[in-house]
Amino acid sequence: MIPEFPIISIIIPTYNNEAFIKETLDSVMKQTDQKWECVIVDDGSTDGTWDTLEYYSNKDKRFRIYKRNRAPKGANVCRNIGATEAKGEFITFLDADDLLSATCVRDRIEQIENNNGFDIAVFKMAHLRDELSENCDIVNRFRNSKDIDKTLNRFINYRIPWPVTSTLWKREFFYIIKFDEELDRFQDVDIHIRALNTRPDVLFYPHDKIDSFYRSSSFHKNITKDKKKVILNSGLVLLATLKRESLICSSQGMILFISYSTRDVVGLRNAMHFLFIYLRFTPLSQISIYAIVTLISSNKYLAKTNFFKKVSNKSYFNFSKRLDKRLI
Repeated sequence: MIPEFPIISIIIPTYNNEAFIKETLDSVMKQTDQKWECVIVDDGSTDGTWDTLEYYSNKDKRFRIYKRNRAPKGANVCRNIGATEAKGEFITFLDADDLLSATCVRDRIEQIENNNGFDIAVFKMAHLRDELSENCDIVNRFRNSKDIDKTLNRFINYRIPWPVTSTLWKREFFYIIKFDEELDRFQDVDIHIRALNTRPDVLFYPHDKIDSFYRSSSFHKNITKDKKKVILNSGLVLLATLKRESLICSSQGMILFISYSTRDVVGLRNAMHFLFIYLRFTPLSQISIYAIVTLISSNKYLAKTNFFKKVSNKSYFNFSKRLDKRLI
């Protein structure tokens, strides 16, 4: 029997996911606990995705489908629309090419029932192989860490402890945070940074049982200059958020990643300038100097200069201290 009111709302943004969406929705239908609904928001697909969504919606009324009805375009807008439409007390986000284990909803409801309230709960997710298996590699890093400050720092420095599907959100808490609709990349990172920075009540699933599966994104298979521009634009938005959240001083790892990965788009000189702009909020740390050295080493000419050789040898730390004194 299907319950009238779901406990968990599963929210899926879609865009031209015809190749994988059927498998994803089948994994939702196979749940051993029926107290779920699935809210799917399409971002203007031009393939057969919408036809597939209509088929599942007609087959099971717990699949509620919508088309994005406002700007801007993007997965985060679709996620926020889906969350607004959700009826469940708790919500979780599933990408249109990822999968749930058959016991995902049951295991998450058990944690809801066995714990005295939480804002978010974190569960185990694994890389998707040819078939779903408990032997798959778990994606979550530092997954049992209860030190929120350390976990927050890992997100800030792009050492992602867990992806978005791992998180179960209390709906009222999610409404306070929401996804940043300006972002096309760093979406998981941004929302978890802002959420953890409020010091919420976090529950870490105490077992190693996998309840969802992650399919590697095609975005990373061929990083073109256009994709790097997307990374840069979203990176600037994220860094503005870190500044607003008073976290920019801890974000050297993120700054290094954005600067280095987009250096051939903006040019070495601009990438260096970018570093100095965002590092001016604090005395340059050793890792900040390392970011600059890494950028210089990417340029064949500059890498041969005495400056680079001096910074990259054993006198590296003394040099960083002297440079700190000059710039403060």
